[in-house]
Amino acid sequence: MDAVAALKPFTKYAGVVNDPDNVAEAVASAIRAATTVPCGAAAVVRPGTQVVSVSGDGGFLFSAQEMETTTRLGLNFTHVIMRDNCYDMVAFQEVLKYGRTSGVELGDYDVVQYAGAFGAKGIRISSMDAFADALRHSLTQPGVTIIDVPVDYSRNTELFAQLHDGVFQ
Repeated sequence: MDAVAALKPFTKYAGVVNDPDNVAEAVASAIRAATTVPCGAAAVVRPGTQVVSVSGDGGFLFSAQEMETTTRLGLNFTHVIMRDNCYDMVAFQEVLKYGRTSGVELGDYDVVQYAGAFGAKGIRISSMDAFADALRHSLTQPGVTIIDVPVDYSRNTELFAQLHDGVFQ
């Protein structure tokens, strides 16, 4: 499951998406944070509108520098990081194809301090209720907020193999 698909139930639970025409997904591209730059652009063309993007922690690092742009421009922007300290979209495919992973683990960097270095607000949560509260709160505040969500993707390889039988044979 990629980070974008994983967030859908949480946004519904948090009650933050009211108009489906205002939701854009970059499914499968999220591994390289393809949502971050377009969402920043959406915040530019729709001033005053709170914009949300989602990626995994590895994907976030591909374009984390965009926080500087969004804070400098004074945009309203929330980015949710689904965090497991791994390039997981690469890892589970390596396991399926080669039976092992190589070079996919990430260190446990501090997202709250990283966000603060760019003038953004960082929040690290530890429960679904805390996520809902953090997301709701971020959407009522001006500026850039980064929400760090710990996830467990340990069953991704098993689930992918069941859904896509024979893909890597």
